Amino acid sequence: ATLLAVARSNGRIAPAARALGVHRNTVLYRLRTARAERGLDPRRPEDALRILSDADRRRA
Repeated sequence: ATLLAVARSNGRIAPAARALGVHRNTVLYRLRTARAERGLDPRRPEDALRILSDADRRRA
């Protein structure tokens, strides 16, 4: 959910935190964890595209 929220907010942390209802530091922590575990950073355009594409496929 965090990766998708950041990707949908064009890589901006504060809007993603508001959408998730958490503090911005929580979003930053989750991003660090996601980078370490998955190698994805939704602030990078190519990673954001992959995250959004994967979310669309899961919905279909």
